[in-house]
Amino acid sequence: DWTGLVKKPEEAPDLVREALRHLKNNRPKPAFLEVPVDVQSQQAEIELPPNFEALPATPTDSDIEAIVEALRQAKRPIIWAGGGIKSTAAASNLLIISSV
Repeated sequence: DWTGLVKKPEEAPDLVREALRHLKNNRPKPAFLEVPVDVQSQQAEIELPPNFEALPATPTDSDIEAIVEALRQAKRPIIWAGGGIKSTAAASNLLIISSV
């Protein structure tokens, strides 16, 4: 598992890149990037990294069960899905999972 903590806005692009690198190279282990509320409200000049091409993932039933359980236990869950979800059959599955 990989975890990261954004302590200031300038760190976000590199930590997102690191999380994505971990996901691409160390599947099926999760990556968790925490962005505290006080950091979310800050503004900063940042340089965005180049596009990252992720491989499509096909979760197993146990993966989905683990996600549902994590959402059930979360106090304030957030699901961050990219725009590509609209063009796949995953959109309906995301709606089902998010209603948990």
